[in-house]
Amino acid sequence: MTYLTNHRLCGLLGVLLASLRGVCSAYRGYYFWERAEGKVARACVPRSNGIRTQTGQFQELTCGQGKTTVRIRNEQMTVFEEAAVRNFEDRMLAHLKDFAPNHSKILTEDEMRMVIRHGIKKAESHGFTLERGPRIYTELILMFGSSFDADPQLPWAADVLSDETMTNEIARIDRLQEKAWEYADWVLPDSGSTERESGPKSFIEQFRQLRREGNEVLEREAVSDFYQRAITQLNQALPRKCELLGEQSLRRLIKRGIELARSYNITTERGCAFFVAGMFMLGSGFDQDPQFPWAARILNDQSVTDQNARVDQLFTTAIDYLTRFGQ
Repeated sequence: MTYLTNHRLCGLLGVLLASLRGVCSAYRGYYFWERAEGKVARACVPRSNGIRTQTGQFQELTCGQGKTTVRIRNEQMTVFEEAAVRNFEDRMLAHLKDFAPNHSKILTEDEMRMVIRHGIKKAESHGFTLERGPRIYTELILMFGSSFDADPQLPWAADVLSDETMTNEIARIDRLQEKAWEYADWVLPDSGSTERESGPKSFIEQFRQLRREGNEVLEREAVSDFYQRAITQLNQALPRKCELLGEQSLRRLIKRGIELARSYNITTERGCAFFVAGMFMLGSGFDQDPQFPWAARILNDQSVTDQNARVDQLFTTAIDYLTRFGQ
């Protein structure tokens, strides 16, 4: 999808269209962009009065009643698209300094751009192509993790995204945002807004406790006890979230955490406990989430062959990340 977010580019295209003295049809019928103050402006280009074809290295726009053809080289279109996306990234970086100041403080600019690009890609995979969609989707990634759309802990997200009765893109992204804030309001007490100590400091303490788990391999006969300990620890970290999920969902989460750990050849109780806690606190896809680059870096480091050493690195880095996040 081409995001015409560069206002100068939009102005040039407007001049071009006006100079043709006709109505031009373009890819997908409309180009949209969103102004900084939140108002949506659009360049309306109906499909019905022309066609768009591709011939070799050119994009052809036939305008009006077919009297005028504008030929734009593919490489020129690529430059337009890259400039527009870069402009969107720049404005998102500025926006996220206010929306997610801790993320912006911890992650480098390149890492934040990776998160934004991931948000654009994931949003487009769900049919969100207007700027409002990728913006809100990226915000939700920073709130709930990059795999929130498929996270079993957040069934409301999959419900909205798979609802085929909602065909209006703006209505669907607004509904997703509404459900996200309803969920956030429910688990708000877990963030430490009550007298009970929770939030990042509580997470750090939970990781420190889990780090003291044994290095023994999690054998089949020990799984039942592991489940019970994990459920108790998760309830201590985020009781409201646990109440909302219910014990069966927590058990499914623990099962998936063990499976994910084993996919990285981590089989100890301590290692499995880290993956369960990581999925619960950071999101089910934390191992590949661009906002947690340290996780993928450690898990894919081929120079580390001992699983206990790898798990130690995961705990140390996670605790450091949460400490800096909470400062």
